[in-house]
Amino acid sequence: MFMSSKLVVKKAPSFSEFYELIQYGLRRKHTIFFICLCEVFYEGRSRSYLELGDRMVFIKEDRSILIHRAKGYKPVNWQPRGSEIQIRKTNEYIELTCIRVNPREKIKIVIHKIYLVVVAKLMDIGKFHMHFTEEEMKFVIYNNLSSIIENGMRGITMEKEVRSGKIDIFAKDKDGNYVVIELKKGKASDRDVLQLNRYVSELRETNPTVRGILVSPSISLKALEMVKYLNLEYKKVSFKDLMPYMKI
Repeated sequence: MFMSSKLVVKKAPSFSEFYELIQYGLRRKHTIFFICLCEVFYEGRSRSYLELGDRMVFIKEDRSILIHRAKGYKPVNWQPRGSEIQIRKTNEYIELTCIRVNPREKIKIVIHKIYLVVVAKLMDIGKFHMHFTEEEMKFVIYNNLSSIIENGMRGITMEKEVRSGKIDIFAKDKDGNYVVIELKKGKASDRDVLQLNRYVSELRETNPTVRGILVSPSISLKALEMVKYLNLEYKKVSFKDLMPYMKI
């Protein structure tokens, strides 16, 4: 076994050693990782049973838990942070139970053999910065208009050519009105509002119900006043709002 003030590593621990290490990690709110032969039982919104197999299990310092198989990036079972974790030892197996209170869900991991356990105090205060282009932003929003922009909105096309230029996203709302959407990855300015207004004014020549929406993470006060004056709309969409829809 390797031990330091921040890291404990033990290969093929006995059940007693494993039990003590898990208790040690939970008491100190450390991150716990182990590889084991186990079966997994779930009760909650449904029921499931994962037959015996080699698995990787992560217990994070916030008591979220993830169970991974040898393939795939998604956990086969998981519980969110704040879960209640109980451990019970017998001569034949270790039983690790993770309980979520609301809604009530329970994962029980029955561990028959432990190959490796790591208990570590991790230091991670770095911020996550996500960078992507307006093209990537456009693609994500176009494919999730109803979730990100407005319920019931659906895309017609991207890069629609009109006399005054190219419309980023051309869509229809739930009432059948055409919608022109102009995207900016930075702070929207009055120039961006005027660009959107050119597209919308051109289409309103034949269809006065056409809507125009400027989408960006932020907007200047002058630009926001122009949006209201020109009968347009503004939708604040931050990078954080898009993250659930990004493949990262």
